[in-house]
Amino acid sequence: MWTQVQINGLNIFTQYPSPFSAGPLQPDVLTGGLDITQVRTRNAHHEAGHAVIGVAEGLPVSLAVLGAGSAETPTPPGAYAESGNVSVGPFAVATLDSVLAFHVAGVRAAHRWLDQEQLLTPATAFLNDVVAGVGDQAKLRSVDAAQPVLFTYGTGRPQQVPDGWDHVELATVYARVDGLVERYWPYIAAVACHLLAHGRADAEDLAVLFPRAQRPNGRSGPSSSLPPRPSSEIPAVNPPRSRATEHSSRA
Repeated sequence: MWTQVQINGLNIFTQYPSPFSAGPLQPDVLTGGLDITQVRTRNAHHEAGHAVIGVAEGLPVSLAVLGAGSAETPTPPGAYAESGNVSVGPFAVATLDSVLAFHVAGVRAAHRWLDQEQLLTPATAFLNDVVAGVGDQAKLRSVDAAQPVLFTYGTGRPQQVPDGWDHVELATVYARVDGLVERYWPYIAAVACHLLAHGRADAEDLAVLFPRAQRPNGRSGPSSSLPPRPSSEIPAVNPPRSRATEHSSRA
């Protein structure tokens, strides 16, 4: 069952029950017991998930960067530090499903890694969804769609959807992205390893780590001659405007 929770003043929906008592979460619990190396590896899979699923969905992903803060500073790892970012663009048109999948892919890839490493606990599942995913959900709810979007969380399509509105059930988006993450997991893992070793993966790196032949319809992704133009804007899903975005994630 999905519930709305408030984490240190930020509202977010999650399907994972909170294992914590009511009240603000202190920085020392925000890692869920993960050590610095585990937090950084989780973050690498988060950013790799955005990058690989974005490419698989036809978005022109041009750069993925792994933040170094939680591995190199004395502050508790995962304490609302930026885990990295993925730059996309420029492009004119994308489907709503593709943009939503891109935003959700980070937390779902990190969840998959936690499960694989036997690190998935009530605390790590909850914190991955609501702390690492708080920025992702904010972008979901403000996506620049051709028409307004009514989001539901685990309740399915309501009996009445306003005329001229789209409806999105987030549980359905999660399920679809989980399938994509499983399908492309070897490439997500490869990009994550590259990020851990080098801190960044540009379009040329992604072309090697996620070969064109393994992408749907042989998608080539962005041209390396077309640099990203990062901004705070959300990827466009309504033509004919062209935008670029830099997607930042929280650890």
